[in-house]
Amino acid sequence: MLLKFASICTILRLVREVVVLLDYNVTGQTGFSIHWDGSVIVAEFNGFVVSPVGVTNVITSLRNAVEYRGHEKWAQIVKIKDGKKIKSNLRHILLREFDWEFQRNCVAFAVCVPKDDVETVESVIKASKHIEHIKVFDRENEAECQDWVKSQLAASNSESSKASEKEKAIC
Repeated sequence: MLLKFASICTILRLVREVVVLLDYNVTGQTGFSIHWDGSVIVAEFNGFVVSPVGVTNVITSLRNAVEYRGHEKWAQIVKIKDGKKIKSNLRHILLREFDWEFQRNCVAFAVCVPKDDVETVESVIKASKHIEHIKVFDRENEAECQDWVKSQLAASNSESSKASEKEKAIC
């Protein structure tokens, strides 16, 4: 009985690892793809109008993966090829998820859009209470976006290690 339980636990752990190594790419059906390397989630909208059902399915998959590794710091990059085609959904997609993500150890959220859409997206983001951890980039400057996200993760990890050192010193 104990051996059977251990086998089931091992199988469940393997299933969760597969979810963690999420690489969700259904661009033809839903209009976007998502990849997660373990610390940075990259969601790329190819410009189609995104259906709420498709968004919900992908967000649910991501949430499952993040919940499993909830103690780790992570970041997200959203790349939008043509902001004009999905502007009606943009406010809902972004604002709906900010609170959830930042409550689960998301330390940085970058949005890459065409140069003409930067101001529009910045106006959407101003409504978030997590504005200091969210930044909008011109899609052409992807390297700048990646550098910012990595620096935010590194800064957050160094703050965490300093805090744990203080806790050890107190004990």
